[in-house]
Amino acid sequence: MIHTAKLTAKYQVTLPRAVRQRLRAQIGDTVLYRETDSGEVVLEVVPSTTADQLLGRLSGPHIVYVPLAEARRQAQDEQANGHHPPRSIS
Repeated sequence: MIHTAKLTAKYQVTLPRAVRQRLRAQIGDTVLYRETDSGEVVLEVVPSTTADQLLGRLSGPHIVYVPLAEARRQAQDEQANGHHPPRSIS
């Protein structure tokens, strides 16, 4: 299926409704543009999560702080490699 959107003077694009629904995109989510080895651009949605929500879910003595940019890079690398290696907590 093909959908179109116009690029604005500020280089912004509004995602068509069908694309937003397919990606389950919500206001505040981040849209990740990932280029494949073949040159295709793939859109992915990174849901927005507040720090309070994260702190409420992540409680316990073995939680290791990782800056958000680093966590995203690691997740992108893992996704690009097609696997999620186990992590050890020390």
